[in-house]
Amino acid sequence: MDWHFYLYGGATSIVLAVLSFFFLKRTGLAIFLLLAGSLLIRLFAISLDFHLHLWDEQFHAMVAKNLLDNPLKPFLYKHNFVPRELAFWDLGHIWLHKQPLFMWQMAVSMKYFGVNAFAIRLPSAILGTIGVFFIYRTGRLWLGKNIGFLSGLLLATSFFTVEMMTGIIHTDHNDSIFQFYILASIWAWSELEHSQNKKRGFWIVLVGILAGCAVLNKWLTGLLVYLGWGLTILFNREKRVQPKYYLELAISVVICLITFLPWQLYIWSEFPKVARFEFEYNSRHLFENIEGHGGDVWYHFNAAKKIYGIHPLILFPLIMGFWFFKEVPRTFKIATISYFVSIYLLFTVAKTKMIAFTFSISTITYIFLAFWIFHLFRRLKSRLKLFDSGKYLLAGKWLFVMLILSLAHFNLKAPQIIENHTSEKAEGGTFQNLREYNARYFQRISEINKKETYVLFNTSKYDEIPAMFFGNFASAYNFKPSKELVQKVKSAGFNVAILDSGDLPFWIQSDSEILKISGYRWIP
Repeated sequence: MDWHFYLYGGATSIVLAVLSFFFLKRTGLAIFLLLAGSLLIRLFAISLDFHLHLWDEQFHAMVAKNLLDNPLKPFLYKHNFVPRELAFWDLGHIWLHKQPLFMWQMAVSMKYFGVNAFAIRLPSAILGTIGVFFIYRTGRLWLGKNIGFLSGLLLATSFFTVEMMTGIIHTDHNDSIFQFYILASIWAWSELEHSQNKKRGFWIVLVGILAGCAVLNKWLTGLLVYLGWGLTILFNREKRVQPKYYLELAISVVICLITFLPWQLYIWSEFPKVARFEFEYNSRHLFENIEGHGGDVWYHFNAAKKIYGIHPLILFPLIMGFWFFKEVPRTFKIATISYFVSIYLLFTVAKTKMIAFTFSISTITYIFLAFWIFHLFRRLKSRLKLFDSGKYLLAGKWLFVMLILSLAHFNLKAPQIIENHTSEKAEGGTFQNLREYNARYFQRISEINKKETYVLFNTSKYDEIPAMFFGNFASAYNFKPSKELVQKVKSAGFNVAILDSGDLPFWIQSDSEILKISGYRWIP
């Protein structure tokens, strides 16, 4: 299948969405087309690579595949022939390095769409598309439908957001889906703030569920919505003296706890040693440079250019300047600025730094940017007074629409996405090319191993995970086995297979019970 059709279809749908919104005034149709375009672009992007990416994606995928058998048993190595219970996240048997919700979603996707990379990425694409609607609603509720639509357009065509869904950026689907739940909880709170008394109970509960899902995806920064909610009560003279607003907040927090606490209690009861190890290891991210992921105090400010494509000296003054506009509701200003400042402050202070740590509030940033785009064009229009009537009014609309479509084009960077996923493969012999070849190779030989009866040895480093994922091996290791280990595997009722590198020990070559497999390409 030529997945480029989805890119062209998505781009066409987005162009039609913009035209429908600004010329036909068909808001419902425009939002439908925007969502369709967003989904098609994401389907295109997640289909570019057959293989799983290093680092994180392949480990998330492998655990998700094992969760198909038992959603309460998060195994990286389901059959553990080399004991390493408390090993780091790339080696361990029981895998508690991340909260499980996004991997449960991957498992459900694989149940219906098969064990493949596309199914792994599909939940990110679907939720990312739903997120476009949520950001539209959030922007519309607080700032009007024009800014809501522009916010949705910026998110739908966000290069960094789309690339996160492909798995090529570290933390991949974990942060991609976390972004969704943070946005979803803020959207539900926004609906609460604009709802009548009869409907408030529904939104209070929904905020709690969505915030709980955010925590169950990436831990306690998922509680972010409550920071803004609480501050807007304290800074409102009428609300801060009325107990009912604190009660609503408390009820939502309780719902949130009910959502994410059971898993925490379960893993501390079922896997206490591993749970303690991971809790202590993850806590060290605040005080230590873990795994070489460090940076100076300006790290996340500079990273903003990669996420949004805007120089930080322009981006951050625009965001802070948002506070001074009287037309922006004070409640929204307090909440959103507090979200932005708290996340950047937290991860600036933290010693471990990775580019996507602040990605969770990117949707808020897109609302800020949409506000500024609309505000600046409106100011330009009023200053020039060229587009107020007659043919100039139509010319002004066309100018604005062309600017918006150009912005969407440069925001998406479709040629860069294609190059990121195809240039190395076309060269042959490169890392990505070898990963792609071996993934397809493992899938071909999986036909001999449908029931996971073989344990594989002698892969390249980190290719043992694709071997288990695509090749259906019960377990896989990147070294040649000892006689004792071969006997251990056989005694457990499994067969032994080894990738033939041409330098196998004589005792392995002469053992007819060991399956030797050729045709594999080792990655340096």
